[in-house]
Amino acid sequence: MGDFIFLPLAILASVGAIYCFARATLFRRGCVKTRGTVVELIEIPDSEGANTFTPRVVFITTAGEEVVFRTLSSQYPPSHKVGDVVTVWYRPDDAQNARIAKEAFDEGAGWTYALVALGLLVMWARLHFFPLLLTDGGGNAF
Repeated sequence: MGDFIFLPLAILASVGAIYCFARATLFRRGCVKTRGTVVELIEIPDSEGANTFTPRVVFITTAGEEVVFRTLSSQYPPSHKVGDVVTVWYRPDDAQNARIAKEAFDEGAGWTYALVALGLLVMWARLHFFPLLLTDGGGNAF
């Protein structure tokens, strides 16, 4: 009975980890790397009353086009200051969807690590707390 709970959880966590890793890797595969400058910190209202900040970044594409974009995440305290030079990843055919290098990595890595840890935790709990599930109760394996 317990395997019907633990095995699907471990599989879902593993599939989620693979998806997050693949998504971040595929984004970077077709990207160009360049330098950008933080030109503004945008204040994002938080439902709990504490505001977070997201940087607005400007960079020049290899075609010479100036692009201004806002990052995907916001933080308090701000992760950058106005004037900071950051590494930017962008697709030449979709420069508006650019990302700061740290975000491009963290987007996949953070969730990948979390889901791998969840899968390992589920398997450890299964083996540690429910070792008799693989036996007939008398110590004999099925």
